[in-house]
Amino acid sequence: MRERSDDPEVRSTTLRVEQSTARLHQALRALVELSALSADQLDVDAVDVELGTYADRLSQRWTRPAAERGMLLTVEAWPDPATTVRADQTRIDQIADALISNAVRHGAGRVSIEIEVRADPRPELVLRVADEGPGIPEDLRPVVFEPFQRADDTDSGFGIGLTLAQWVASGLGGTLALLPSDGGTVFEAVLPVEAG
Repeated sequence: MRERSDDPEVRSTTLRVEQSTARLHQALRALVELSALSADQLDVDAVDVELGTYADRLSQRWTRPAAERGMLLTVEAWPDPATTVRADQTRIDQIADALISNAVRHGAGRVSIEIEVRADPRPELVLRVADEGPGIPEDLRPVVFEPFQRADDTDSGFGIGLTLAQWVASGLGGTLALLPSDGGTVFEAVLPVEAG
C-alpha cells in the first residue's frame, strides 16, 4: 500500500507522475489498437443500443469535463430516442469519445452531439459532434486524420485520437469526415447498423 505524504510539493509531483503514467498507458493502448486496425484485425461485437440510453450515457460521461472548461454540452437522439439498433457500442464509444474529447479540449462555447438513425437506403447510425471554438486551421484540415497531427505544440494530446476514430469507423464499414462549417468544428461519423 502506498503512503500519502503531507508535503504539498510531494503530493503535486506524485499526482503529475500518476497522470503522466495514465496518459502514457492510454497512448500505448491506442498505438496497439492502431496497429491492429492497420492489419485489418477489427473485432466487432454487436449489441442492442437504444439511442436515448446511449445519449444519456454520453451526457453523463462528458457534461462535467465540458463544464470544467466553461462549456455547455448537449446531446440529442432523433428522430426517436426509443429507437434500438444492433451495433458495436464499444467501437462507437471509441469514435464518440475521440470526437467529444477533441471538441472539449479545443472548442469553446457549446458542444452539440447528435445521434441519428437513418433507414434509407440501409440502416445507418449518424454521430455528429460540433463545437463553437475557433475551428481547425485551413492548413490542418487536409491532414487532420493523419497520425500524430496536433493543432499546436501546447496541445497535450498525442495526435492519434482522430486517426483511431477514422480507422474504427472505416473498420466498421462507415466513414468519419470533417464537415465544412461557418464557425467551430463539425465531425460526422456514418456507421452501418442493423435494425434492432
